[in-house]
Amino acid sequence: MQYETRILHEFTGVYALGEGPFSRWPMLTLNIERIFDGLRNGDLPYGKSGITCGDPTLLDDPELTIRHVDLKAWMTRFYPDQKPEFLFDDIERQVHLAISSETVQILLVDREALKLRNAEMEQSLQRLKDQCRVLRKSAESQKSHEREISSRSEATYLNIVGGLLTLLLGQSPSGKLLMAI
Repeated sequence: MQYETRILHEFTGVYALGEGPFSRWPMLTLNIERIFDGLRNGDLPYGKSGITCGDPTLLDDPELTIRHVDLKAWMTRFYPDQKPEFLFDDIERQVHLAISSETVQILLVDREALKLRNAEMEQSLQRLKDQCRVLRKSAESQKSHEREISSRSEATYLNIVGGLLTLLLGQSPSGKLLMAI
């Protein structure tokens, strides 16, 4: 960009690659050649003094102009891998070539569908958590209804079990079984 004035001053036509005053900038010569190829073949609209017209005599006119939007559209169509700063902003230069507006739209629709599904799953999770909380409370309340036996009750139960065992397995003083099975 710092040599723009010099380039425009010295440019008097299209040079072959590597020749003329632009040999220092081989890509500049190549790009000039590409632009004139687009102009000659009708791929790139051009005009005079900012007004687009298709007059082929303008190709040699020093007042030949190309509208910014036309150059940008032409570059996007024919040279999508090249995005010069003066035509494309930072975001446009960073966007991957394979990503089209249709792809972005599809991704946005998918994203919205996933957001809805995520919201449904979060609601389902919340319902399950609520059910789990209710079941925990129910289990805790059942535990509280179970009574622990006191030491006195435990001794009574043990005496009853002992008496039953003596009755079943014991013998009378004469040696007879107390209970015949």
